[in-house]
Amino acid sequence: MTIGEKIQINRKSLGLSQEQLGEKVGVSRQAVSKWEQGTAMPELDKVITLSKVFSISTDDLLGNTDAETDKYSNNVSIENNVNNSVNNFKNFLRRNWYRGGYLFIIWGCLTVAMSLGVASSWRKMHLPGMMLTGQVVETNLFFYAMKQPLVQIIIPIGIIAIIFGTVVIIYGTIKNKK
Repeated sequence: MTIGEKIQINRKSLGLSQEQLGEKVGVSRQAVSKWEQGTAMPELDKVITLSKVFSISTDDLLGNTDAETDKYSNNVSIENNVNNSVNNFKNFLRRNWYRGGYLFIIWGCLTVAMSLGVASSWRKMHLPGMMLTGQVVETNLFFYAMKQPLVQIIIPIGIIAIIFGTVVIIYGTIKNKK
């Protein structure tokens, strides 16, 4: 396997474009393309930087192996695969952190819905007694729910979670487009 093929395989396993790899190494996209095609070779300092970016040794990148290093190549390969998987996950989180806002929105909606459900149950339980005693019965479920002490705490928390999730998504989307 040529160094160009190794560069391409490692770059793709990290989910990097040629341009992104070029930025990390300090070269243009065209230079990375030439390395991968085998029409040019990276300079020594770039080989060192590439090995750090890919989390592999320069020997592995250059293909310099002997019988002694072949014994450990399977372990290194597994370790590289684990490192690449972890790096891919970290890159995914770095690029998509704001999508966690959807969890806040879902949690907020469920909280508000459950609070209204509990309030509705309370209202159905107390309605006959309220009607017998001549108390005024609130017809709007939301306003009835907001008179209940526990719900007075839970519904605002759910609404805050919905607002926070929305803000996180909007902020992350705007920041990601830059």
